[in-house]
Amino acid sequence: MNIRIIASEKNRSEGEAIQQLEQVAQLPGMHTVIGLPDLHPGKGGTLSEHGQKQGSAR
Repeated sequence: MNIRIIASEKNRSEGEAIQQLEQVAQLPGMHTVIGLPDLHPGKGGTLSEHGQKQGSAR
């Protein structure tokens, strides 16, 4: 599982959003998940994230 979060002290991500990001990272075939500075919790998954599955173009 490879999780990256792009943030600063000014724009920290909420704890629930980080938990959802970790859950997305555990989905089958997921290679890398990136949380962007405005990451916040959503229904079923975070908003402002990017996920890359194994074998997909980089």
